[in-house]
Amino acid sequence: MGALAVLAAAVGGVWGHRVVQHRLFRFGPHDHVTYDAELNALYHPGLGAWRDLDTGLLHRYTPDSPLMPYVIPLIGTGCLAFLVLAVNWTLVHRRLVGHAWRECLRRPGSLLLALGMWVPVLLGPYLLKAEVVEALFDDRTTGLFVAVSFGSLLAVVLLVYVPWLSVRGFGTITLLRRLFRALGASSHTGGREEALRAVARDAERFRLHTAARDLDSLAALVRMEAHIGLLADRGSDAELDDLLRDGPAALGAPPRHLMDRVLSGLARPAAAVNVARAFILRYEWTGAVVNLDRAVTVLAPLAARPRPWFWGTATNWPLVHLTLAWALKDRYELRGERPDLDQALALARRVSARHPARARSRLIDLELIRYRATADPAALAAAVREGRSGAPTPGAVLALLERYDRDGDPQDRDEARELAARLVAERGPGHPQHAVCLTVQAQALDVSGERDAAVQCLREAVGDAASPLQTRLGAAVRLGELGAGGPLSVEGYGAAVELLPQMAWIGLRRDDQRWLLSRWSGVSTAAAAAAIADGRVAYAVEILERGRAVMWGQLARLRGGVEAARTADAALERRLAEIRAELDVPDDGTGRGDQAGADVERRIRLGREWDELSARLEKSERRGYRDLTRAADHGPVVVVNAGPQRCDAIILLPDHEPVLVPLDRLDHAELVDWATQSADPDGRHQALLNVIAPRLWDDLAVPVLAALTPHLGADRRVWWCPTGPLAALPIHAAGHHARPGGPALLDEVVSSYTPTIGALLRSTERTVAARGRLVVAAPQAPGRPGLPEVRYEAEEFLRYFPDAVPLDPAHVADVLARLRDAHWVHFACHADASGLAVADGVVSLDQLADLRLTDAEFCYLSACSTAAPDPRAYDEAIHLAALLHLQSYIHVVGTLWEVDSGKALLAAREVYRTLTAHGAPDSTHTARAVHNAAQTLRRDAPRHVDVWSSLLHIGP
Repeated sequence: MGALAVLAAAVGGVWGHRVVQHRLFRFGPHDHVTYDAELNALYHPGLGAWRDLDTGLLHRYTPDSPLMPYVIPLIGTGCLAFLVLAVNWTLVHRRLVGHAWRECLRRPGSLLLALGMWVPVLLGPYLLKAEVVEALFDDRTTGLFVAVSFGSLLAVVLLVYVPWLSVRGFGTITLLRRLFRALGASSHTGGREEALRAVARDAERFRLHTAARDLDSLAALVRMEAHIGLLADRGSDAELDDLLRDGPAALGAPPRHLMDRVLSGLARPAAAVNVARAFILRYEWTGAVVNLDRAVTVLAPLAARPRPWFWGTATNWPLVHLTLAWALKDRYELRGERPDLDQALALARRVSARHPARARSRLIDLELIRYRATADPAALAAAVREGRSGAPTPGAVLALLERYDRDGDPQDRDEARELAARLVAERGPGHPQHAVCLTVQAQALDVSGERDAAVQCLREAVGDAASPLQTRLGAAVRLGELGAGGPLSVEGYGAAVELLPQMAWIGLRRDDQRWLLSRWSGVSTAAAAAAIADGRVAYAVEILERGRAVMWGQLARLRGGVEAARTADAALERRLAEIRAELDVPDDGTGRGDQAGADVERRIRLGREWDELSARLEKSERRGYRDLTRAADHGPVVVVNAGPQRCDAIILLPDHEPVLVPLDRLDHAELVDWATQSADPDGRHQALLNVIAPRLWDDLAVPVLAALTPHLGADRRVWWCPTGPLAALPIHAAGHHARPGGPALLDEVVSSYTPTIGALLRSTERTVAARGRLVVAAPQAPGRPGLPEVRYEAEEFLRYFPDAVPLDPAHVADVLARLRDAHWVHFACHADASGLAVADGVVSLDQLADLRLTDAEFCYLSACSTAAPDPRAYDEAIHLAALLHLQSYIHVVGTLWEVDSGKALLAAREVYRTLTAHGAPDSTHTARAVHNAAQTLRRDAPRHVDVWSSLLHIGP
């Protein structure tokens, strides 16, 4: 078709050139007598006219324009080439053309109106220059050329464009008018929401009305604008689902034809802004962090465009800049990366310089965030100034409250209270910001001394299902803080703990769950402290169980849901199994941008379906206190709750009320400092532990042992379930080791640990399928110092278990493959928070979780810091030892910090000697084996607490 178009253009150009030569010959200029046989006329240079030899009359002609030799060939070239391309387009889109003509026959009025629009176009040249038009057609050669050239254009217009305009063009105008009318309606009248929904439905029907989908871009934009309007009034997942189902695909879809290309060029920037806004709202509603990066990726290239570029589009540069600033603000609040805040401020200030009113709300929020990050008074002053310059916003109220807190001016307090009341009245129930407005009103009421009214606002905010979950969770925490440790704190913090699993829900990727849970670290310990203060000790145990290790609990729930369904419904079981197969897949982290976003959207849809189907199972997944006490059947379980409000130990005994041991001498801030230092890799343990160990004995071990001793069995087993910063400290090392014969917990009890009580219960219920044993040795790992001693450690394991499979050097793929065939495994290598370092890389936490070794038995992690929790989220048990225990192994031996290779060899030898002392290896003696290893190492260096206290046992 391209060749035909080129040929037609060549023919038109040659024909136009001949017409030019003809006109030059006929009309001059000539400097000598010329005869025209066609007219039987003679040109007289002196007269500048032609004499008609038949009549003798003189005829004078106006010379052609100097551009005519160029214009006429171009007209011929363009018209004939366009005719060929138009015929081809008509054949390709014959269904669209046929549809347009059928609609025209049904609605002839629209066709007549479209034709009427062309009447001025067709008659205009004649009405303006009648003599010129007549002169063109008086010359038969020129007239034929003009008739063919413009006739081809007219035929295309009349046969294709006019019917298309009458059907689709007028429909487009009607759709746009309805959209603008709906967006302009007041949200208080109740008609705006229904009008916007009607526009969204009609836009979808309009888009799908023809098979050619000729106005995809424009219809998609109209639909997105309607849904964005709905989200501004009443946020809901339905609108977000619709936007995110089609929006990103519409941005990436290539235009189908010329008209679509033109419209998409005009509408694409506005569509990009709407899609980015949907990404941001999806993050705020579900916590899917990748959507923030997607929003920035979509908007950053647009924000880099100069302002004049936006004049020819259907959007404007302030909206692009402010939406990008919104995404960057949310990302800064999540990750704390200062360049995001600086860029967001720069964007908001740039818009504010030209459009102060439009940038005002965003600028208030950003200046307030900058003040909290830098304590710069100028930032707070700017936030207050902007807040007073227009309608009230939540940021304006918070800025006034911040200044009242700093300066104590009652005028700021009263003004904040008044603005907050106006906000709540304007953004009532159902509005996406209703919970935010209630929360800031509660803060204003609280500082004004109206505590009861503040409590009522926070309760309403917590229960507002139309608001984002993170907003509701923040209101719940605020309610807990407002309670000051009383029953109200139990209510608030308890509600927050109930919301945590919903926030870090099964539809999110693990990275997103980690980010979100790290923001709310300490909520469960605060809830337990409030419950203890209120005398509800058993409830404190239950709430700690629900609010800790949430991420791994979600994964365990996913993997156990199908088994629970087997007794309920075969179809339900089948569908749950299908969803689990899709959700429980390894996330290799290679997906980026739209690929990662599409995966997140898929997970969100599947996660919702999983929740809906799981709700049909009449089986509670919660364990009450009585169920939890079964974990103490073989020995007391001591839950140590360490929070800013108070520190306590709760002793669980079988079929017994909990025994509360207040730990009044433990200071949470000091514990945090100790835990932070213990995570510092620069040779700190010996000096630090010489301070920590005696304090842990005096302040924790002594009061707990006093209550615990009557309940100890012959084996003197105790399970510790530490929370908060205590999860990073060696409770089993408590004692006065600096003086010979000093008291020590190691001499009193055999200690084990458990991330949660439920994990201890599940580990006792697991069955083991003996498959084999594996020893993984990695003396060399990329970017890390060599560990030549690990080979001796592997040989020690093989000495006790000669049938074990050795991997030396170990590679990632081999480790993952061999672990499936081993129920006992020993790792001797480097490790850190990312995973186990082997010869060619790192075996990560997620890779180990994805193995699903549900019937594995024993794992010895002879590597550095394999039981050291993430300081951002102590209660999430995000470390190797806890992960392997929660997801795979019944017994896990791990380390709290770095271990000397020589001492690690001695410890491993003692552990395996104890495990095989009575013949066949018996993993039930793991706690005793680790205990004996610590005592052996302590005998050699009693004051070197860091040498013998790093090793710990997790399991029953």
